[in-house]
Amino acid sequence: MICSDDVYGGTFRLFDKVIQNNGIEFSFVDLTDEAKLKAAIKPTTKMIWIETPTNPMMKLIDIEQCVKVAKEKKIIVCVDNTFMSPYFQSL
Repeated sequence: MICSDDVYGGTFRLFDKVIQNNGIEFSFVDLTDEAKLKAAIKPTTKMIWIETPTNPMMKLIDIEQCVKVAKEKKIIVCVDNTFMSPYFQSL
């Protein structure tokens, strides 16, 4: 799984300390950079986890761009947000 490099601390701990112990590998990547996203994709990548705006740094990730890259590789994209209602955030 590829995850935004700036995510809520609880999310990071869940992925890094709990889920990773069950054999799921995580790469924490600056998803504001499409080249870094593409470079992080491995043959085993099944999901991209986006948090936008990020918490705490409020970085904005282009959801549409990430989805486009993911579709090319048949990878699922999940979007989490703390600060922005889905009403105001769409593709």
